[in-house]
Amino acid sequence: MKNIKNSVTKLILILTFLIIKSSDLLSCHFFGSETVNDRLMEAAKNNNLEAVQKALSEGADVNAQGLYGETALIEAARKGNVAIAEKLLEAGADINTESYEGFTAYGEALAKKKEEMLKFLRAWDANIRANKKLKLKEILKQTKVAETIPGIQDIIADYWEDEPPLK
Repeated sequence: MKNIKNSVTKLILILTFLIIKSSDLLSCHFFGSETVNDRLMEAAKNNNLEAVQKALSEGADVNAQGLYGETALIEAARKGNVAIAEKLLEAGADINTESYEGFTAYGEALAKKKEEMLKFLRAWDANIRANKKLKLKEILKQTKVAETIPGIQDIIADYWEDEPPLK
């Protein structure tokens, strides 16, 4: 009986901790309710500028992170939606926030070959070196972006001064 009490007590403590530390996550993903931050993320994923504007006007945190650390700006970059990215940046989005996988908005745009988005993010001073876990050079090789984006060779040469540009 004592073992059962201890197990139940531990379970209650664990659940209490999860509820306190992850109330938004739990409420949205396990109980079906949706927060304004969730609506912002979904709007960015769905390329819905009007819904992005509405969520922001309702007080959404422009830098809120999803389950994998992605932000609405990272989602907009993944989709290549410059209009949404601009709205988010104007609202104060951090251009260099990394997902838990190490992707920034710039890294996502690069991986998805979103040339217009890359140019836009560079104009907003995106740190192209911000990806800690992501191997930018590997992405360039895999996606052959070095062959398709004008000026990328100069950026690569500047970034890896000790190595020749990719060919």
